[in-house]
Amino acid sequence: MVGRLPPVTAVVAVAAVACALTFPVEVFAASLTTSERCLRVVTGQRTFPVLSSGFTPGAVVTVTADGRTVGSGIADASGTWSELLPAPPITDGRRVSRTFEVTAMDSRGVFAAPITVDAIRLTARLPRRSGPRERVPYRVFGFASGRPVYLHVRRDGRTRESFRLGTPAGPCGRLSRRMRFMPLRRWSTGVYDYWFTQTRRFERDAEPAVALRVLIPRRPARRAA
Repeated sequence: MVGRLPPVTAVVAVAAVACALTFPVEVFAASLTTSERCLRVVTGQRTFPVLSSGFTPGAVVTVTADGRTVGSGIADASGTWSELLPAPPITDGRRVSRTFEVTAMDSRGVFAAPITVDAIRLTARLPRRSGPRERVPYRVFGFASGRPVYLHVRRDGRTRESFRLGTPAGPCGRLSRRMRFMPLRRWSTGVYDYWFTQTRRFERDAEPAVALRVLIPRRPARRAA
């Protein structure tokens, strides 16, 4: 003879079904957005604006990128929270850019639907070894689009000459131009500092800015005729 399920067991089964039906609504009850189309990754600077809503008032909201925490704060009385956070770090060796999956969760278990964001390192690159007069690609990444990038060649605390490289393209600010490894007309063997900024004249505190230390080798000896 088959008997009925005990009352307690029946209640638990009904509750489990109810939780399963409401789970997706609870998971994505909040929202997370950013106004930036591409995040500039700069050490010590906050370049990632986030705006979230739908969280529990007074709860701690934590933002993660690919599972790594990038910042947190407290939701206000309306359940919203906004903050300027550091961009997710790009730790993949010499990789310049990455796409991250970003989400947020509060301390009461309310989740925001994930979003994807592009991030790029603020950096400049030259070939490691080249002859002074060899034409090489100058590549810069992460500079603001719509404004030109300048190369300032400096030595002994002085700017020897400045060059306009061009204007970065796209939301991530990429630019490439071929120039001589040593662009000065007059130069000597030794170490130079190549500064990349978006100011026509060199300003040490200009933002954004990237500095590379470049060694110019000795001039090759002329062959006898």
